[in-house]
Amino acid sequence: MISHTEAYLKYKAQSEAILDFAVIVCFAVPALKANVNVLKKGIITKLPTPDFFLKDVSTPAKLIERAKPYKSRLAAYLWMSNFSFFEAFIVDAVREMIDFHGGDVGFLSLAERHDKKFLKSIPPNLHAEKRKLQEYPKKSKLFKYQKYSRALDASGYRFPSSLLSSYGVRMLNSKVGSLKAHAIPELLQQGLHLPIDASQVSRFHEIRNMRNKIAHGETVNLTLSRVMRMHEDLHQLAVVVDSHLIEHYFIIEKYTS
Repeated sequence: MISHTEAYLKYKAQSEAILDFAVIVCFAVPALKANVNVLKKGIITKLPTPDFFLKDVSTPAKLIERAKPYKSRLAAYLWMSNFSFFEAFIVDAVREMIDFHGGDVGFLSLAERHDKKFLKSIPPNLHAEKRKLQEYPKKSKLFKYQKYSRALDASGYRFPSSLLSSYGVRMLNSKVGSLKAHAIPELLQQGLHLPIDASQVSRFHEIRNMRNKIAHGETVNLTLSRVMRMHEDLHQLAVVVDSHLIEHYFIIEKYTS
């Protein structure tokens, strides 16, 4: 049995890696400051040589000056990366689900097969109930309509709304490759029937707006603590999306007929 999408496992690894990097930075900057203090006291004669930037000639004073805003900058860069990983996860997870069913063509073929199968063959025992529902509704027949509808539904009859499934697959195929962050809640709720409430959608957009402000160079009050809270909220949403996809969409369907 599939436990997680490959997209989720990649997202989880990326998120953990960027947090590990943040921990290293939070150790490194205080260590740099401590080394500069030791240098000033004459206990050491020079700072350790940096990796990669071997020709850098920054003075200790310049390094300390650059380090002053490191927490806010780390928070911003951390969040830009984290949100990008989440965006990629959503696209990759949906793409993975489509590929599981044979890709764009294969998945659409499954949906169209059900539509064509219904349109070509209606079980004889359903014709009477179906004909009684093919009229403009009359209030006096409400209970009869309910009776006939339930009989049709119990027999596996596909009502008009379900016949739009192939159109939905087409739309999903066309949108997933160019999905914008603002459209993610709509895709999850309306496209994949994920049960997320208004507060979760509002929180997602709050987080997304923060990312946009950072990307556009606006001044934001962003701390590492706030980033960790946003990270946790997005991570929980990713867990829900992954579980929902596995539960409802990763089911072999091509052998149904």
